[in-house]
Amino acid sequence: MIANICIGLICFAGGLLSGATGFGGLIIMVPSLAFFLDINTAIPLGIFCGIGLQSSGALAYRTRIEIKPLVQMLLGSLPGVWLGSSFLLHMPEIRLRAALGILVICYVLWNAFSKHAVPACPPAALWAYVAGFFSGAFGGAFGVIGPPAVMYAARTGWPPDMIRGFLGIYFTALFVVIAILQILHGLVGLEVWRLAALAVPACLGGWLAGKRLTSRLVPAQYMKLVFMLLFVMGLSLCWPAARMFISG
Repeated sequence: MIANICIGLICFAGGLLSGATGFGGLIIMVPSLAFFLDINTAIPLGIFCGIGLQSSGALAYRTRIEIKPLVQMLLGSLPGVWLGSSFLLHMPEIRLRAALGILVICYVLWNAFSKHAVPACPPAALWAYVAGFFSGAFGGAFGVIGPPAVMYAARTGWPPDMIRGFLGIYFTALFVVIAILQILHGLVGLEVWRLAALAVPACLGGWLAGKRLTSRLVPAQYMKLVFMLLFVMGLSLCWPAARMFISG
């Protein structure tokens, strides 16, 4: 009973973060759920929660979506998912996660200290394919799909609602693909479905609260929140490698 309450609170917190920024909920949810669940249960459960959260964002902000870069990112993701599930899966996970974390941290620091303003139009089409490719690759290998896509969206100059809708549709599509693959491989048991009945509603309650909390933020405040969360994500990706290095 206490474990179920803790799981519900964790999912509510993850939903709160996703409702506020449009991403990031699973970064805190999956590691926290692993304290109460087997990791092979926590990851599929997180994917189901991700589908619920991101599809909510996609529906709420669907009228303000840039279709062309979205299609480009999805097309870039297809070979990335194949690469991640075929090759990167067999490479050292800690080092790859650390490399992605360092890239994210450098990007945030460059943006913070750069004298140039965020551009008013999306980057070149090539960067949409590149961001999609790396999101798919790391998602296919380790379930980490957020940072490359968020880095792209953060440089578009879009208003917050457009970023939320864009990320919502993109993440929903990738999560659905990952969930289907997990089901086909027998990784989703009855316990995952039972817990999803508790976790997904808790996530959606948090998402609504987060959406309400940030509804009055001006674009500049929203982007500061996005970059702060990106920096935390980068640190969380680097931490396992740093801990291993410190411990010798």
